[in-house]
Amino acid sequence: MKKYISLLKIYLAQSLLYKLLLYMRNYPGIDIHPSADIFSKGGILVATSGNSIGKNSSLFLSANSQIFLGEKVWIGNNILIEPLEDCAIILQDGSSIQDGCRLIGDISVGRNVLFAPYVFVSSGNHFFSVQPHLPIRLQDKLVNEHDEYSSLRSKKISIEDDCWIGTHAVIMQGLTIGKGSVIGANSVVTKDVPPYSIVGGIPAKVIKKRLDFSPPASIKAEINMHLPYFYSGCKVSQAGPSNSTDVPVDIKLDKAFTLSLTSVQNNSYIYIVIFASDNIQDLSLNYEKHSMLVKHGKNRYQFPLTMGRNTSDTIFKFSFSGGNGLLHWENYSISILEAGVI
Repeated sequence: MKKYISLLKIYLAQSLLYKLLLYMRNYPGIDIHPSADIFSKGGILVATSGNSIGKNSSLFLSANSQIFLGEKVWIGNNILIEPLEDCAIILQDGSSIQDGCRLIGDISVGRNVLFAPYVFVSSGNHFFSVQPHLPIRLQDKLVNEHDEYSSLRSKKISIEDDCWIGTHAVIMQGLTIGKGSVIGANSVVTKDVPPYSIVGGIPAKVIKKRLDFSPPASIKAEINMHLPYFYSGCKVSQAGPSNSTDVPVDIKLDKAFTLSLTSVQNNSYIYIVIFASDNIQDLSLNYEKHSMLVKHGKNRYQFPLTMGRNTSDTIFKFSFSGGNGLLHWENYSISILEAGVI
């Protein structure tokens, strides 16, 4: 009898109907094809709503790893997503991955990123020069087993919002693909890509610019040409119908967000104007060591700039903390209207 029970368990584990029911119970926020596989050795899959995973795709979760899926993430067929031990692969809202792609290691993918088929992205590597006299496979083993080489094992890859990665492209470890960039088909990317660049070739080089990325001293959400400078952590959606090409937008803020602005020597303050819904309680907006309590409605928040700030650095980092919805950010409705340095 035990033999038959064991055989029944094996049959059920391989049954598509059983897997479908299991996925519906364990991952209610994801439409998972029953031929897909999710394997965990101590990692977790975190998903929001409207996600989809296609046929024969595999998600492997190593120890202490995480796969995070934002809203409406679409994962096609025959795709491998495998965070390494103690690493995470993050796919933010609206990103889509076409058939045959491979994402391995420690990777952050922003909002509305488009992967064409058969893209390869890995934060890991093989090693041939750690001890060159040894076979490559032995050098790999050496790096993985000795803490002195721990920094070589994985180097995080960041693909920022609104990028398009062409078919059969390869992105090497430790790189940042700047916001709005386009990676040409069959390219091998070996260096960081500046924002809104179009690159191609082996190794990939900048061919031209999608737009002239020149941060101004002030930006307004109502001006579409300023949208690139609401750099990260800013969820852009259409605010209403428009009869012109200048579509009105609404920009909601994440817990952490960055703005890109020109900073010159005589700038002493940075300000932002945000609109907060009426459910705000004890929430603070933070910039560097400074903090201000967020108020209901439309308000301006001003912070002193750090003396000696590098004026070539155009990225300003903000975050929210506290509040009654710290663990439920979706309960907040905070929009940014304007920002600038003065």
